[in-house]
Amino acid sequence: MVKSYFTFNKIQDNPYRIMNLMVLIFLVLWIGYINHNFLISSFSSLGIFTFFYYQNIPMKQLLKRMFLIGCGLLLAFTLGLLSTYVIWLEPFAVGAVAFFSRFILRLFHISKPGGLFFAMLAAMGTSMSIPLSHLPTAATFFFMGVVFSLIAAFLTKKLDSRPEQEVIKVSLKERFHQEPLVIIDSIFYSAALFLSVYVSHGLNMKNPYWLTLSCASILLAENLDAMKHRQVQYLIGSMLGLCLSAVLSLIPFTQLETIGLITLLYGISQFLVARNYAVANIFLNPMALMLSTLVRNTYLISLIEYRFIGIVIGSFIGLGVAWVMNIGLQHYLAVVKEKYEA
Repeated sequence: MVKSYFTFNKIQDNPYRIMNLMVLIFLVLWIGYINHNFLISSFSSLGIFTFFYYQNIPMKQLLKRMFLIGCGLLLAFTLGLLSTYVIWLEPFAVGAVAFFSRFILRLFHISKPGGLFFAMLAAMGTSMSIPLSHLPTAATFFFMGVVFSLIAAFLTKKLDSRPEQEVIKVSLKERFHQEPLVIIDSIFYSAALFLSVYVSHGLNMKNPYWLTLSCASILLAENLDAMKHRQVQYLIGSMLGLCLSAVLSLIPFTQLETIGLITLLYGISQFLVARNYAVANIFLNPMALMLSTLVRNTYLISLIEYRFIGIVIGSFIGLGVAWVMNIGLQHYLAVVKEKYEA
């Protein structure tokens, strides 16, 4: 059982994807460093989540898809930011983003990372307080990250030697008929993230979006059994990652050393995430915490407790909602089968 949580999956990946991802995060951090303004890095780093949607499809379709995804991520983040001006709207904003991102990306079979980053960015927006006059500047820095991602995708595609995936043109109506559970799945997904935002803000957590991210990460799995396995991997890897974070907090890194370490951890975690989720989280958690301390100038140790609480509560909310949905669907199918046989 324990061994299964640390078994590595064999996947065919483009090594240049990881290299370009490391270049992207280093580039946005370096721009913030030389300008003595890590807010540039903060917003630009959000835009490079666009690159996570890279797929080995024809170049024209790839760039078009990633551009639309980048604009969608910016819209999700902006909606989260705007919802802070009417506090009770925050869970609804994240829930709406979660529903539509899950609905659309499932129809187009973009399952991983799927709606994860859309929901996360909306939740991040609800945890920030930015004057309306500063929104255009924040959006510009964000879109700069999107542009960097498109350039990296172009270069990665040029260097991708794997067989190209064919994109089959199917009408939206046909896609909808092929996915009969897409509405129900999207409703449960958005309900889970609505609840996660409500709980995280109710607990007055530091960086409350961590709880929502944990919830969304568990729901990224394809079925209940996979979610159970993923949750255990997530908890094991995160606990080890937080221990590593505590050790790193004892070392007085300079800003340049921190940038280099974040870049290294970023690359290692993304190399591992599709191969073994538990091991990836060992490196993902210290990377996220160090990035937060660099950008927001906060103390690393003070964030570890909030990260731990967010991981535990968020993962159980996600698993709980998935269990309710699974029970409900099993009951429905059993009743339908019984009536059909009668």
